Amino acid sequence: MSVLLKIFSLLIIFLTFLPLLKSVKWWIRVFDYPRLQKLVLHLLLITLWIALSKELSSEIWLWIGALIISAAYLTYQVWPFTLFGKKMIESVEFDENSGLHVLVANVYQDNNQYQKILNIVQKQTPDIVFLVETNQNWADSLEKLDQIYDYSIKIPQENTYGLLFYSKLPIARKEIHYLVDPDIPSLELDLELKNGKLITLYAIHPTPPVPGENDESTERDAEILIVGKNQKRIQSLPW
Repeated sequence: MSVLLKIFSLLIIFLTFLPLLKSVKWWIRVFDYPRLQKLVLHLLLITLWIALSKELSSEIWLWIGALIISAAYLTYQVWPFTLFGKKMIESVEFDENSGLHVLVANVYQDNNQYQKILNIVQKQTPDIVFLVETNQNWADSLEKLDQIYDYSIKIPQENTYGLLFYSKLPIARKEIHYLVDPDIPSLELDLELKNGKLITLYAIHPTPPVPGENDESTERDAEILIVGKNQKRIQSLPW
């Protein structure tokens, strides 16, 4: 058991710090994601080291200390996304004229629980619904949303990069982009709020760094960077 604990402890510590490497390879970048899961595994391993050790020798304390340091690093990464983290945007009272409610969902293309999405939309009544990984089956099965939303943009695709966009707000400007890949669409829209002002909205679903789709994270990073630069450019315009 001690050997297995050492192997798993070393592995989880290694996978925690692996993303620090400045590499775009998928097998490195993919470990950017499961931070909370890795943190839970750290706590489990620390508990096992304490519970299964008859005597807390200096070697065992060394393993526990290494896991605690690694867990502290993960906590630092996860903390901003918890209820205790500092909010990037202060809470303000919702204004019907200048605010909007948005529902975004990755439906998983092969999922056929269409009614569940309809139930969520009917319950939450968002102003905007943006669904990704939507193919023609999803577009056909969600036709009821056309009775709720006056404006829509539908780009169903069979490659897990289809988009369905529904809005109660008028779409003053619509641009469909293929920023880094001719098979991956994204949206750049100007929506008119109830007070008459326009807001620019970007709706993207960049390709993740996974085997079989993209061996590197370059395209994902590039698409996000392009959108960020476009938004910065628009904010600098004199209006």
